[in-house]
Amino acid sequence: YKSLTYTLTGKSLLDLKADGMLFWSDWWMDEPFAKEKSRKGEVTVSLEPLKESFAKTWYECKELVEKQNGELLSVAEICEFLYLHFEKTGEYLLSNTCTWTNTQSSDGYLVLFGRSAAGGTDVGSWDPDGSSPDVGVCASWFQKIESLESLKLVSKKNILNLKIDNYDWQYLQAF
Repeated sequence: YKSLTYTLTGKSLLDLKADGMLFWSDWWMDEPFAKEKSRKGEVTVSLEPLKESFAKTWYECKELVEKQNGELLSVAEICEFLYLHFEKTGEYLLSNTCTWTNTQSSDGYLVLFGRSAAGGTDVGSWDPDGSSPDVGVCASWFQKIESLESLKLVSKKNILNLKIDNYDWQYLQAF
C-alpha cells in the first residue's frame, strides 16, 4: 500500500476547523473528542483504507492493522494528517470512503472519518459491530517524540545510554 509520513503538531478537530478545514456537519463540535489533540510526532498512514478492511467491523479492522504492526489513529490524528496532506498537495484523501478511528463518541459508538471533498470532510459515529462496503481502515504507524526534554543522555566510557519516552537505548560512541 502506498503511504505517506507527516509530522503531527498536536491539533484538535476544533483547532483544524479554526485553521480553515471544512466539515460536512457540526454535530461533533460539542463532543469531548472535538477538543482532544493529536499526539505530536511522525505518523505514516496508508493513503486509502486496506482493501481487505471494507465491510468489516471495527474489531476486525483493528486486528488487520495490528497484524501489520500498526495502530488505529484517533480522529484528531487522521484529521490532522488529511489536513496536512491537502495543504501540501491540494489532494483530498478518503474522498469516497471512511476510515475507522480509535475515538469514542459520547453515544458509545466509534468515530468514522472521511469522504473528503471541496465541501468538507465527514465525521460520523457508528456501532463497532457494524460494517459497510465503503468503510474500512487506514493502516498507520506512529513514532512519538514529545520533546527533547524526554531525551536524557548518560555517557559511560564508550557507551551512550538514551532514554526516550521510557525506552532505553544503548549506542557505541563514534567520537
